[in-house]
Amino acid sequence: MPFRWIAVAQVVVAWNVLGLLDQGLPPWREPKPGPLMIAALAMLLAVAFAVQMSEAAQRWALKPGRSVSEVAPFLRLLQLVGGFLFAGFALQMLF
Repeated sequence: MPFRWIAVAQVVVAWNVLGLLDQGLPPWREPKPGPLMIAALAMLLAVAFAVQMSEAAQRWALKPGRSVSEVAPFLRLLQLVGGFLFAGFALQMLF
């Protein structure tokens, strides 16, 4: 796997914390995505874009000797799916 485990763990922990905080404590609340879930998706999209463009982000996310071209198809798929989810959740919050 070309990704560093610590980078994957940091993104997963941030995603889960934002998701759990978005759901809130009251169990009777309707389970629809709120602003923190949209922030989690935005963070995921920002990381995917940053890894493709930034040398510093590549050093943080990829193991030494690995190239961003090895993970580019995965990152593009992540951007596509994340973008659709981001748009869908944002529209659901508005209407």
